[in-house]
Amino acid sequence: MGKGTILQDEYAKDYLESLRDGSLQQGIPIGCELDNHLVYKQGSFNVILGQSNVGKTFWIVWYFLALSKKGIRFLIFSSENSIGSLKRNLIEFHLGKEIKNCSKEEIEEAHQEITKYFKFIDTEHLYTYLDLIKVFEENEGIYDSVVIDPYN
Repeated sequence: MGKGTILQDEYAKDYLESLRDGSLQQGIPIGCELDNHLVYKQGSFNVILGQSNVGKTFWIVWYFLALSKKGIRFLIFSSENSIGSLKRNLIEFHLGKEIKNCSKEEIEEAHQEITKYFKFIDTEHLYTYLDLIKVFEENEGIYDSVVIDPYN
């Protein structure tokens, strides 16, 4: 047996014990049926795939808004969608109605609320992955999650 086998065995025992005693770090639920299939875990890497125009970004924005209610903060780069359209989605989800049915005061209050949890990287420039990593590093500790939503 090699050294890795012993290490893996000890890891498995620790994992099983943490399950038994309830000390296993859990993800953050949002309080709906989705929690049975997906929970946010700090430091995880997730990829969401799908055909064009099936609602990936729309769903992600809804999910992130739900997580923001738990205090999670997001730094988002979305090259396919304008910052305005993403903020519109967030405001409409937050208020539960379309912008056209909201007062100026409701929109301003919702905008102030989402601004506490969401920051968007300017999409007027073409970024390399190294540019984005630099922006993420510059904001380390300010945001809990970074998002790259590239052109489909």
